[in-house]
Amino acid sequence: MNSILNEATLKRIFLYDIATYHKLGETGVLPRNTELIRGVLVSKMTISPIHSKIVTKLGYVLSRYFANNYVVRQEKPITIKNSEPEPDISVVQGNYDDFGEEHPKTAAFVIEVSYSSLDEDIDKASIYASANISYYWIVDIQNKQIHIYENPIGQEYQTKKTCGLNEQLPIPLTNHNISLAEIL
Repeated sequence: MNSILNEATLKRIFLYDIATYHKLGETGVLPRNTELIRGVLVSKMTISPIHSKIVTKLGYVLSRYFANNYVVRQEKPITIKNSEPEPDISVVQGNYDDFGEEHPKTAAFVIEVSYSSLDEDIDKASIYASANISYYWIVDIQNKQIHIYENPIGQEYQTKKTCGLNEQLPIPLTNHNISLAEIL
């Protein structure tokens, strides 16, 4: 977060915990397109047509490949300490009925699709690592790359690599591959 907000600014803002964030949301005080990131209310980016297309395609493809004990969620919250990001795609262990009372607290695999939010999506890596999310991908539309993060320890991923447009990537937890070219 220090990359987004400097220390002087942090002293002038209100930090929220998850419970307060949920209460504010229930009262209708918060705009619909808001996330809680490290206790800070953050307005989400407008979704471009290309972003929407890629998220929809990824959701469809991944739903076909994951077994019955996983749910592929699109733009749904994950509650992680003092954050509640809404990743573009999350693959969560369990079934739909497991998430009627509270949001998942982790996922097996998370994907963010980035058109103009690459810095913010890179910054979210530490949040996802802290929730022990084994696989985090950032689909970088502008640069036609996928940034892959694996092996979380604490708030950091130990393995980070970038793959190109036509590179075949193994889809975590499946026996299938995908390339960025297939989803663009």
